Amino acid sequence: MLFAYNDDGRLEVVADEAEARRSFEATDVETGVIRFFDSRGEPLAPRFPQRSPKKFLGMSFSSDPGPFELAPAADAEETLIDALGPAVVLMKNRWFTDIDAVRAHLGGSG
Repeated sequence: MLFAYNDDGRLEVVADEAEARRSFEATDVETGVIRFFDSRGEPLAPRFPQRSPKKFLGMSFSSDPGPFELAPAADAEETLIDALGPAVVLMKNRWFTDIDAVRAHLGGSG
């Protein structure tokens, strides 16, 4: 289970990395519009191992970062419980009925 936090205040819960790749555009992930957290609320950093080379005079210019992978963030970034504000909307999912259930799962107060 992964949490996907959209910068517009929506929180989505997906089963795994494969579902995350199907559900979210790589460009949104690369720019930080979508941030991922593991099931404990710890931040995950996207990596783009198949990034298309950006050439200029040699042509082959593409802004598509390619598929992403997620790994624990190396930097001390904020956890999901820190990121959750009062205006978060939890999208329908099979794990949590409301945002308070997410906060309880993460060990925070509602």
